[in-house]
Amino acid sequence: MGIENLIQRWRRRRQLAQIAKNFAHEGGLSGRNTETLPEIENLRSVLREAEPLPMPAAYVASRTDAAPRMNWSVPALRLALAGGAAATIAAFSIIVFTPPAATEYATRVGETTTVALQDGSELFLSGNTSASVRFTKNARSITLNSGEATFDVAHDPARPFSVDALNTTIVAVGTEFNVSRRDNVEVDVLEGRVLVSLAQNTSDPVSVSAGGRAIANMETGDIDLASAETERIRSLQRGRLYFDNTPLSEAFEEFEPFSPLRARITDATLANLTVSGSFDIAGIEDFILSVEQALNANVRRSGHVVVVSPSP
Repeated sequence: MGIENLIQRWRRRRQLAQIAKNFAHEGGLSGRNTETLPEIENLRSVLREAEPLPMPAAYVASRTDAAPRMNWSVPALRLALAGGAAATIAAFSIIVFTPPAATEYATRVGETTTVALQDGSELFLSGNTSASVRFTKNARSITLNSGEATFDVAHDPARPFSVDALNTTIVAVGTEFNVSRRDNVEVDVLEGRVLVSLAQNTSDPVSVSAGGRAIANMETGDIDLASAETERIRSLQRGRLYFDNTPLSEAFEEFEPFSPLRARITDATLANLTVSGSFDIAGIEDFILSVEQALNANVRRSGHVVVVSPSP
């Protein structure tokens, strides 16, 4: 084999080794180095066909009596290169098939926040709410872990936008909608349309358009339809709780994401009395005062528990 051919083969191996080194140092497949993928494929094919570079005869003769610990050879170098490349390609494969980590968003009791997502969508989190966001090139997935959130979805037909809450999946069709996760999952559509499905329900997804509401019942597996609570949701985004002939027990529940106080209503008739009005999300004290005056109720406190009972 001519010396020029040897030099050419040696240079190619050095070039391939540098590709592998750069790829590994940059953390595998990422937005910074995807342009090296053709080179990695080239590396892969060349290594399969590579043969050891021959040892110069003079070098072999001069090293015949050398100690074994110093008996380095070009085949050993090839083995090291192949091993490094294999490790790099293995890392490449792992990164390709590992789903991206979710981004977590959460609010504490008494807080609300609006988050601008990377696709142009907006996420509004009510108090004491947690959501996990995971976007890929083919899908936009959000898990509502707890609480209540509103989703203003940017249009992108190539990447469906879905929300999972308990066993319920909501798929947006260019829309704005609200999801509340409590004992059941309630979906209010403000604009556009969504498809709602339950894991335990084998029926086709239920289509809900703007102004509509879907209530996914976790016990029965049914999806019930009603009118959207649009004013309540819009008020919440402005920092207020809106009640329109709302049972007293439910009204107290609406304050729970914003206050450590919990209500215990001792009388069923009193619990079912309805209230109307608008209150600041931090205004539970004003609400309690209104209950005392408007419903002629007796209110006493025991730690974080507000006991509400009919007046004697």
